Amino acid sequence: MAHKFPTPNCDADSNEENQCNLENFLIVWLDPNISKIEKDMLILTKAQLRRIVNHLRIFNRPNPCFEYINGIVNEKVLLILSVSLHQQMIPLVHELDQVLSIYLLFGSTTHKISVNEQYQHKIVGSFVDISSICNHLKEDIWSLSNNLVSMNVFTLSKSRANGGDDRQDESLFATTQFILHNLVTLDENDDSRKKYIIDKCRLEYRGNDDQLKLIEEFEKDYHPNQAIWWYTRNSFLTNIISKAVRSLDNNMLKKLQFFIVDLHQQLKQVHSQIEPTVVYRGQNLSNEQLDKLKSNVGGLLLIGDFSWRRPVKNRHYRQFIVASMLNLFYFK
Repeated sequence: MAHKFPTPNCDADSNEENQCNLENFLIVWLDPNISKIEKDMLILTKAQLRRIVNHLRIFNRPNPCFEYINGIVNEKVLLILSVSLHQQMIPLVHELDQVLSIYLLFGSTTHKISVNEQYQHKIVGSFVDISSICNHLKEDIWSLSNNLVSMNVFTLSKSRANGGDDRQDESLFATTQFILHNLVTLDENDDSRKKYIIDKCRLEYRGNDDQLKLIEEFEKDYHPNQAIWWYTRNSFLTNIISKAVRSLDNNMLKKLQFFIVDLHQQLKQVHSQIEPTVVYRGQNLSNEQLDKLKSNVGGLLLIGDFSWRRPVKNRHYRQFIVASMLNLFYFK
């Protein structure tokens, strides 16, 4: 069913021009008063948000905003919503899986609002300005990334109680393993792939000075024995690898092969130097995911993300963390 809103008398929607999102998250900001923000202040505000999540889309009308969010498949949305539109938008977007969090922006509005209890679970809170939202986002991104890990449980039993479902699971598991195995074993590495990634990232991160500096540094100074160090810097590389692995983007994974091979080789080296250690990792699961895990003890578990988001300063601890988490990149 299509949802329609009255079209307000305002300027056209104001959006970031970058169309390709290489990361798992994006910020959508819906505010009918965007055009009233001074140009210089708006530029600074955009830069502030993009230091946390690079991909940003801004709308001043509900209809295009909802249509855009509704069409998102491979990313997760952090929605900054003007409180003046909360009654229209929240009932629609709260059911969308791609919307993880809603940040209500009050601005100069001081009156209290009430939100139906059934919508509360996605509302992070109410904020007086973008700066306060950014402070919250910095912490939220780490926990959201940690819980974004996709897990597929495969029941490879002889009984094949589920018939076609089991065969489909086996096919998906085999295909995934084939893609990842080829990434670290096929010798198709060349400088053109590194150039492609650098050019692609320069285009996607234009206007994001922090990441552009890292891209330039990577182009000039990267060496294969620095792969773990680069991966744990929480840079553009961390984010695009996480997205490519999580979505099994075979084309992007092939372009990243030069780095994945280096990472694989360094992990092998680290693996030979450390004692086997049991580590634990926490993650929020839905009741459905938990039930599936319980009913498939002895099956196979495919984890579709391996990012480490916290800054890690100690070199040996940094290597240990990556070696313990990037298991699909290491084949015994």
